[in-house]
Amino acid sequence: MAIVSAVCFVGLTALSVVFGSLRSYADQALEDKLNCNLKMALVDKSSRLALQQYEDANTHDIMQRADKQPASRIISTFTTALSIIQSIGESIGVLSILLKWNWIVALLILVSPVPSVVATFILSKNYYRIDFQRATKMREASYFQYLLSSDKTVKEIKAFSLSGYFAKKMQLCSKSSLNKICTILG
Repeated sequence: MAIVSAVCFVGLTALSVVFGSLRSYADQALEDKLNCNLKMALVDKSSRLALQQYEDANTHDIMQRADKQPASRIISTFTTALSIIQSIGESIGVLSILLKWNWIVALLILVSPVPSVVATFILSKNYYRIDFQRATKMREASYFQYLLSSDKTVKEIKAFSLSGYFAKKMQLCSKSSLNKICTILG
């Protein structure tokens, strides 16, 4: 009986590797397609905005979040759900072997991932909140970086001796953003 269980476990592990590879390929293809669709939707939406909306900071924040939110974040939610299903399947295989051996160990293995799942959920929620809050400062820092590094603006910046001023503004925005990130660490 133990040999049959071991053979089933090895077979399930092999299937898991094959499905993991297929899932990785499908994730990448889906992410590429989603990135393309998101970019096209953003371009379409921005082409229909009135000039006054472009001057609004909230509109810039929304557009930046839409542009900077890679499809990988959306796909990661889907991938996480698939990983959970895959892990449940693998756990059932391992648990069936462990139940025949020692049910207390099987119970401990079953319960052990719960703290990790809870911690991951809490950290992800906090990271999203902080990322949302720092979008304005990140946009400002990105704008100052553009001003200081773009060949279109560098001549005027140098001519009016504004490099130090914009560099200091960029540094303040970046520090503010980093301070918000540090709050996630407690």
